[in-house]
Amino acid sequence: SNRSDVGPELIRALVSFDPAEYAERVFSRAHLGPDLEVTGYDLLPHIGFLTSIERLKLDPLDLVNLTALGNRPPRLVRLAVKRRARTGIVGLERWNGLTDLAIISTHFSVDLSPLSAIKSLKRLRLIVQRGISVRFDLSPLAGLGELTELEIEVDSSATVDLSAVKAHRNLVVKAPGSV
Repeated sequence: SNRSDVGPELIRALVSFDPAEYAERVFSRAHLGPDLEVTGYDLLPHIGFLTSIERLKLDPLDLVNLTALGNRPPRLVRLAVKRRARTGIVGLERWNGLTDLAIISTHFSVDLSPLSAIKSLKRLRLIVQRGISVRFDLSPLAGLGELTELEIEVDSSATVDLSAVKAHRNLVVKAPGSV
């Protein structure tokens, strides 16, 4: 067994113990490396104890929102979060410190309002799979002065009003021709 096998085992063991105590005692001392992929939601309240994590791929399945998220891991700067139909990102607003965020959603764009509190955000990718008349409301991004890159990917026709981010002088927007 090598070191890369240990992380998933430590995370799986969370449900076998008192989660809060286990997370504080084990996760805060475990050096699981800079990358982590999490599916499900058992870990969400305790994720802040994963002190070595810099990049996280998160799929909380059908959890309606992300209010169960604990504190942002102190070194985490890059997050890719998957959201299904009728789910959102409320709860993510507490994760200021992120610089790179990808939101992969199904059918519709999620409500981006929580992002207005993430002033550290530099790069944002909005990806909609199996889109249905996708509309992007970018107004929550208007106050994000650090934002330099906005990428929109959608596999169907979409409506995007870029007027909300026109004031961003250094913002590079990448969007398909159908946008």
